[in-house]
Amino acid sequence: MAKRIRSGFGAGAAALLILLCQSAQVFGYAEYYTYGDYNPTSSSNPGYYREYNDSAARVSFSRPVGDMLSIGDNKSYATSSGYADAGKLRMGISASAVSRPQNNYFTSSYIATTATNRATILPGTSGLSAGDTTRLQLTMKLDGTLGADARSYPGKGWAHAEFDAGFAISDSSVTICGPGEVGCWSPQLAFFGASGEAEAYDVYGPGWGYNYSNHWSESWSYGSNITPETSHDLAGGTKEQGVGMYYDWGRSFDTGYLTLVFEAIVGHTLDIESYLEAYVDANNDAESFADFDKTLAFGLTPTNGVVLGWEIGNPVPPAENAVPPGPEAVPEPSSMLLVGAGLVSLLGLHRVRARKEQ
Repeated sequence: MAKRIRSGFGAGAAALLILLCQSAQVFGYAEYYTYGDYNPTSSSNPGYYREYNDSAARVSFSRPVGDMLSIGDNKSYATSSGYADAGKLRMGISASAVSRPQNNYFTSSYIATTATNRATILPGTSGLSAGDTTRLQLTMKLDGTLGADARSYPGKGWAHAEFDAGFAISDSSVTICGPGEVGCWSPQLAFFGASGEAEAYDVYGPGWGYNYSNHWSESWSYGSNITPETSHDLAGGTKEQGVGMYYDWGRSFDTGYLTLVFEAIVGHTLDIESYLEAYVDANNDAESFADFDKTLAFGLTPTNGVVLGWEIGNPVPPAENAVPPGPEAVPEPSSMLLVGAGLVSLLGLHRVRARKEQ
């Protein structure tokens, strides 16, 4: 599965350009986009749903689940729910797909949420002046579960679930322009990216010695303009093979509490963008789900007396009692902030908007 946010400040060539048209209009918003395919009848006559909402500080959505246990053979069901809160920089999503024996209609569900906010760094009681450099601490946490269950009889089942998440902070008061038509963007100060995938499927072939295979992979990375990139990667994944007519594969994903420090300039405005998305599918006798409800949260902690003036709400770090004390501010010439000004793109947001346009 493609990683939306992976590398640090050397990825400017693949960056999502942030245009200079930052104006007095409100930057912060929350949105969601969801769709699904399912078979509500025994004749493979597909059903379909699509929902979209944006331009709000907080949005929520829910597809009625109903009683999945009552779904008979030849039928399937897909559902999703979640929310995005720009004022708190928190998001949660869940999705599931259920396919019963003899259903040959590909059943799937996709959900994506986006939340953005903006904060201006004010001197407060720090004694710093506009243009001085200070440090902020970013706290992050993401946990959830992916599951895939399938059966090899009476039909060859296949289930798949994956998710993607990303977060980035950029300085909208600074503009960097490339040559020619490359465009202009704002330097990125901190980033976080994560992804995971679970699969369970029938792979039986003569002489193979097994008739199912399960797969799990997970990764996350984060870094800043003064903190080297840190990453966790099970790119090769965890696999299991065996025999039997029923096989399930569920794993928990948990980054724990992650913290990093980044430098920013007093008087400048920070743009915060984040997304969380999931995709699940099932075919024949199989089920899949992604449960990342109420589990993606971010928070900024100012230090040394500086104050953050938020455009929407007042986001706080997740589980504040687990957040260690913030670092001391180190006033330096503002030019030091521009070291490593390459931009890592929020490709997940780009993909959501591209699908929306389609």
